[in-house]
Amino acid sequence: MIKILDHDLDPHDLIDRVIVNQQLSPSPSFSSVMSISGIYNKAMLQLSGRVQCFEDYYGSACTTYCTTQSSATLGYFTCNSNGSRVCSPGYTGTSCMTRERLCVIVFIDSYFVAILIYSATTRLC
Repeated sequence: MIKILDHDLDPHDLIDRVIVNQQLSPSPSFSSVMSISGIYNKAMLQLSGRVQCFEDYYGSACTTYCTTQSSATLGYFTCNSNGSRVCSPGYTGTSCMTRERLCVIVFIDSYFVAILIYSATTRLC
């Protein structure tokens, strides 16, 4: 509930009260202007606004928490715009704590030795 008072802000100078019951989802842009009449029909309030989630919170109600991690206990990942984990290169699994298997290919020639290392996810292994 929003109280509308006259200019001197004396709490006894109530002009009207406005009840706002509007659900807004997080968005980068402002909502359209809403016009709401007071309950005593003495005033009208025009509102425009937007909802932004706090840092590291995502989703339509800002209830999905995700923050970039780089540790053996919490995993190795960043977060996408929906708050889902995106594993760092070389890590896999739901918690991004499993190291990808590496495949080592060794070429031995009479003139040189070459060692090529590929991720297990490439088709060359």
